[in-house]
Parts: sequence; structure tokens; C-alpha cells
Amino acid sequence: MDDISKDMDESQRIARMAGPKIKELFMQIPNLFVNNDLLIYPVENQKINILKHLDNSSGIDYYVVSKSANRTVALAWRAIKCKYTQYPNNGVYNAFSIRQKRNKIHSEENCELNKRTDAIKLGLVYPEFTAQAHYDPLDNDSLLSLAIARTSDIYEAFNKGLYRVCNPNGKNKEVFFYDVFWCKMKENGYNVYDWYRDQRCEQTAFLNEIAGRKNES
Repeated sequence: MDDISKDMDESQRIARMAGPKIKELFMQIPNLFVNNDLLIYPVENQKINILKHLDNSSGIDYYVVSKSANRTVALAWRAIKCKYTQYPNNGVYNAFSIRQKRNKIHSEENCELNKRTDAIKLGLVYPEFTAQAHYDPLDNDSLLSLAIARTSDIYEAFNKGLYRVCNPNGKNKEVFFYDVFWCKMKENGYNVYDWYRDQRCEQTAFLNEIAGRKNES
């Protein structure tokens, strides 16, 4: 199994674990779903051709369905490892991460950033919502934080400069992310529905983000 396949399996496992919290956050979005009868269906890494296409071309990872409301939304999903137990003051626990380039196989033109930007601009199919979780592999993969927002809002916030460049792999210059922080989005009037494991985790995330702002200035 290659590294990308391992990443997908890990991401799906964390998504299953976060499923109840994802549903709770969706129920906080006004006028979207009425009853908490939500079902989450995977799209990523499926064998059905149309699902493969929706994953590869549109970046849809899951469909969230409410039978009683007869409504379905598409969801992009990302799970980020944060060694909170060991390095609580070094992690980012409160951001949506936009990948600029995955590896040498993916050209810059086909990266997540450009594909999603084109989809929004041209009216193509894309995930209406994005969810991101942060979890601690040193603490039985416990969830640290989770948030959902409209994908178009995240990219609008990015275009306003509400992000910070992050290279989680250090020396690997082929992969980096733009971190769009939940608190920055909220400060600028965007709706972000977030959850933290506890108050300490939320405060640490906020202080780390503030420290990052100071380092940039």
C-alpha cells in the first residue's frame, strides 16, 4: 500500500469516529436539516465509477443525507494529525487546510486549490461543505477539534488573505497547505460551526494562532 492509500484509509477511519460530531455540527446550520436522521455515505475510495469520478474530479469525499428532509449535501473531509499530548503549543487545531501540491505527480494546475477555485467560479460540481478534524495519534487518535463551513466561504476567505502557509512535512517542499483559520473566518463574518474536545484545547489553539500572527508581522 502506498502512502496516499494509507492516508485515505486513515482519513476514513477518523471520519467514522467523528461521524456523530459531524452530524451534530450539521444540525447547528440554520434551515439545512430539520430532523437528526442524518446518514453519511462515503464517496472516496469506492469502486462504483460515478463515485470514483465525483471523488477524483470534484473532490467529494462524503454525501450527508437526510431522508426526512429529502435533502443531500456533498462534503469534503480532511483529518490532520496533531501531537497535542507531546507538543501542545506547536500544533494547529483550528484551521481548514487547502493543499497546494501533493507530490511530483500532481501538477500545480491540478492541485486542490486550483481545482476547487475553478469549480466554484465556473459552477462545476464541488462539495458544498468542508469538514476538518484534528486528532492526536499519541492519545488513541482522540479528536481534538472539528469544524464545518461552506466551501465557498473558505475559498472566499482565502482570497481575502485570511490564511497562513504551512508545510507539515518540513523539508518536503513539494507539499504545503494554506491554513484558513476558523477564528479569522468568524472575525470576518463567516459562519463556522466548530467543536473542541475541551476548553484547554480551544484556548491552546487560539493562542497558537495568535502567536503565528505575531511571527508574520
